Amino acid sequence: MTRRFTPRSLVALLYKRRPDVQLLSWAALSQGVLSIGAVVIVLALSSFLNPNEFGGTRYLIAVFAILSFFSLPGVGSVVINHLPLLNRRGLWHGIVAQIRWGLGATVGALLIAVYYLGFTVDNNDLAFGFLVGGVLAPVANLYLMPGTVLAGLKRFKAKMLVDGLIIALTAGGAAYGASATQTITGTILCYYATQLLLTAVALLLVIRLLPAHAAERSHRSTTDVRYGKQLTFFQVPFTLLPSLEKAFVFILLGPTALAVFAIAVIPAEHMKNAVRNLLQFYMLPHLKERGAGTWVFDVKKWFTLSTGLSVVATAALLLAVFFLMPILFPHYESAHALAVILSFTVLLLPFQVFTVSWVAAQRVGTLFTYAFSVVLINVLTFVFLLPLLGLQGAIVAKIVFEILAASVAVVLHFGRNGFS
Repeated sequence: MTRRFTPRSLVALLYKRRPDVQLLSWAALSQGVLSIGAVVIVLALSSFLNPNEFGGTRYLIAVFAILSFFSLPGVGSVVINHLPLLNRRGLWHGIVAQIRWGLGATVGALLIAVYYLGFTVDNNDLAFGFLVGGVLAPVANLYLMPGTVLAGLKRFKAKMLVDGLIIALTAGGAAYGASATQTITGTILCYYATQLLLTAVALLLVIRLLPAHAAERSHRSTTDVRYGKQLTFFQVPFTLLPSLEKAFVFILLGPTALAVFAIAVIPAEHMKNAVRNLLQFYMLPHLKERGAGTWVFDVKKWFTLSTGLSVVATAALLLAVFFLMPILFPHYESAHALAVILSFTVLLLPFQVFTVSWVAAQRVGTLFTYAFSVVLINVLTFVFLLPLLGLQGAIVAKIVFEILAASVAVVLHFGRNGFS
């Protein structure tokens, strides 16, 4: 008797026999939780703060994201690749290195606070917000590290739970600060203090999952952290540029324009981060397992997969923008149409497969060239178009930048490997 398969039974069979499909599913859910939580935080801030205060808060958070470049975000990629070889001491070495380098963010925040206190008028609230955030940011910015450790251990269910708790309670802290104080300083204090406390507790719990004693090759942890410093360049286009754009809008157009811009970029920005992180967490270990000799072939497969994910993500994003944004952000109607336009930039995500493959192949020079190029393109497009076209210029600049960044990735990738 021939067995008949329904679509549901085929999916169930594939899910049962392919553990990698299970990991991909849980990784997707985990990234979805992070993205939804980030949107909830923005929703809470925009609901309890007026446009000027909301724009000022988003500016401050954007500046701290820029300054967090000093906290070595590239160490996360090292954790994913080498976690099975790390012990507790090795991971602590990476965490302490990130905190120590993160003190650069503290110094930068204090200098900015001095500027707003001494050289501007009516910016005391913003200045004190920088003072408070500068003290808390070095540890608070590590909030993704517990989930990264769990991803390296391929425990994506636990990652989803830990990430969900951190982001949900952080959103609650931010909402309380905004509603109770109606100030930038009070909002940032509750936001970062909650995030710091939760991050510290999660790290203490997660690190116990690692072996206490050194495993084979774990002596490379110092070298790995040094490599993580180099891989920080890989993070620049994804952690630095969105925040840099918000800083440009605030400085050139003011806090109210930033409030509208921040709402408009939320759907596409968080969807791109979710899909990119999903590819990184799931794709990078597979590329490393294949070895250096076959990574070009693997990139073709992952490019096809990421194309399918991007199409699905864009469709889902358009539905969310049309039906949810008018409900969630009713006071920012001008941002809705802009969000629809920006949703189509998600279709360019497959080109980021090239950058992930460079990490697997340890092409640090290519990563540096790409990071330098896209930062230069981003700065030039925003500085040129914002004064000419205002808020609409920011949207045009973002679209032009995404197209040019994808083009740079293609040129750098095939320039090394050939166009055959």
